[in-house]
Amino acid sequence: MFELGYKPPKNEVPESTFKVPKDKTLGSGLVPEDKYYIEQIEGYKEQIKVLTRLLENQQILTKQVQDNAQTLLLENTEVKKELAEEKSKGFWKRLFGK
Repeated sequence: MFELGYKPPKNEVPESTFKVPKDKTLGSGLVPEDKYYIEQIEGYKEQIKVLTRLLENQQILTKQVQDNAQTLLLENTEVKKELAEEKSKGFWKRLFGK
């Protein structure tokens, strides 16, 4: 920075994908920078749509996983209960109880 030939970077707007008319306006009073920003906003809108769709899909999948986990927990509880009941029976009752 302290070198003699140092020049700070310029804040330039990057080149856009459209051709600018020779008079430097776009007919509606927009300058090339405005068109660039409009293109960026359109790109961001598409990204937001995609991210929103992905978020909705993730929420659906999370709900399904929670439901599956709840079902497995209930089944596990029922199996443990049946096993405890079976263990609490005496030997002869288990043998002839059915």
